[in-house]
Amino acid sequence: MFSHIDDAWVAGTVVSLRAQHAGALLIVEGDTDQSFFEALVDTGLCLIVVAHGRDNAIGAMRRLTDRSFEGALAIVDADFDVLEDRSPPLRDIFFTDGHDVEMMTFASPALEKVLGEFGQRRRVQQFPNLRGTLLESARSLGYLLWLSVRDCLGLRFEGLSYRQFVDERTLAVEETLLLKTVIDHSQAHHLGERLPAQLAAIKADAHDPLHLCCGHHVVCILAVAFCKALGTHSRNEITPGLIERALRLSYEESYFGGTQLCKHLRNWEQQNSRFPIFKRSRPVG
Repeated sequence: MFSHIDDAWVAGTVVSLRAQHAGALLIVEGDTDQSFFEALVDTGLCLIVVAHGRDNAIGAMRRLTDRSFEGALAIVDADFDVLEDRSPPLRDIFFTDGHDVEMMTFASPALEKVLGEFGQRRRVQQFPNLRGTLLESARSLGYLLWLSVRDCLGLRFEGLSYRQFVDERTLAVEETLLLKTVIDHSQAHHLGERLPAQLAAIKADAHDPLHLCCGHHVVCILAVAFCKALGTHSRNEITPGLIERALRLSYEESYFGGTQLCKHLRNWEQQNSRFPIFKRSRPVG
């Protein structure tokens, strides 16, 4: 659907918008990122441009930087860059706190609001450290995705049946079943013999779970949990998309104010005073 969109198209869109908007122009990866950040920035001061992909966002910023275009910046998912000691490639590009926007909402009190909305209190209380339980459940998935990206394995995660490897009552992940499910789903049976050893090797070192775990994986496990471990919803009633939307809508400006990303954006504002991003406080009196 968006095959015609590349970094040149995104950069051209930003340049064309300058004719009608003198303020900041913020590039984000996707539509859900746009919804998330529109609730946090002043959209009268800062217009948001959807790049339809991380590479498009970064490539567009390179093009804009090369032509000394002022007032543009980008926010992209950190993905595994922080774990691999990679900083944002340009000074006007910023990473999310954690793996992605979904992990930012998951790490915030928005999670407790969503649990209160969709979960049953008695069942939720049976998991004294539910956030930690969910991160532990998503850990092997995070490592598999990292391996696939790093070593170009071509594993497919979209459309996985999480109930094949997630215990619906304890939320524990059976790693052998996880590997079989991912290999079968990816039609990558040639990896069957070496993938367990590769996974064990990369798991040997400790990594920050908020950077390791993909937000969508965590949400998919949470969708399983709301059907038995945390609630009694039907599979069709509680979808990952619904949970992701609920987390975004439950995320407050005050939560964002305590993030490193917000601090970086505030610093960018100070250094680019002609291009404010956030609402200005009204003078007293």
